Amino acid sequence: MKKILAITTLSMLAVGAFAQGTIIFNNNNAGTAVSHVFAPQTDNPALQLTGNRSQDSFPPGTTVYNGGFLGGGTSGLYTTGTRYTAQIWSAGGTGQPLSSLVPITQYTTTMRNNGGAGFIQSFSPTGDAGLTNTSSGNATVQLRVWDNQAGTGSPDWATAVANNAARGSSIAFDVTGLWNGTGTPGPSVNMLGLTSFNIVAAPEPSTIALGVMGAAAFLMRRRNKK
Repeated sequence: MKKILAITTLSMLAVGAFAQGTIIFNNNNAGTAVSHVFAPQTDNPALQLTGNRSQDSFPPGTTVYNGGFLGGGTSGLYTTGTRYTAQIWSAGGTGQPLSSLVPITQYTTTMRNNGGAGFIQSFSPTGDAGLTNTSSGNATVQLRVWDNQAGTGSPDWATAVANNAARGSSIAFDVTGLWNGTGTPGPSVNMLGLTSFNIVAAPEPSTIALGVMGAAAFLMRRRNKK
C-alpha cells in the first residue's frame, strides 16, 4: 500500500513538473489566427519575411509577399504542400530565447495544397498540440516549416538545415493561459500572436559551385594585378 501511495505521489509531482498545456495547432482559425505560410519571394528567393499581410489577421499587417501561398505557389516544388513539414517548437515561460525552444515531434504535420495552400494540414480531429513544460501557464512558441524532400531527405529541422533545404520560421510569440498542471486540464489555447512568414529557397548546387568559382576567379585576378 505504501509503495502504491509513493508511486502515486511521484506521478502527481511529475505531472506538475512537466505539465503540458495544449494549443490549437492551426494557422487558419477565424477570430484568432489567419496567418499563411508563403513560398519564396519571386524577386528575391533568399529574402526571409515575417509579418501579416493586410488581408491576414490578427491583427492585419503591411508585409508584402509575392511568391504565392506555399502549396499553391507559382511553379516548381512550391506547389506541393505535402513536400513541406510543419512543426511547433516551444519552451515553458514567456520571452524565451530561440536557443531554448525544442521541437514538439509528436505533432509534426505537413502543408496543404490548392484551396488550402498556405495552411497546415490538421494532424488529428481536434488539432490540439501539447507543449513542453507549461507549469507557469505560459510558453514561447514558434512555427517552423521545411522542405522534407519528398519525405526522404530531411525528416527533421536539423537535417533540413544540414542539407540546406528550403525552410522558414515564424517569429517567436508568447502563449498564455495554458494548463499549468494543477486541477483539471483546461481547454486548448489558440495560436494568438502567430504571424505569416515565407520560406527561403536554398540555392541549387550548381549555383553554389558557380559562386565559388566566381569568387576564386576574382581573387586570382586581384593577385595578378598586384
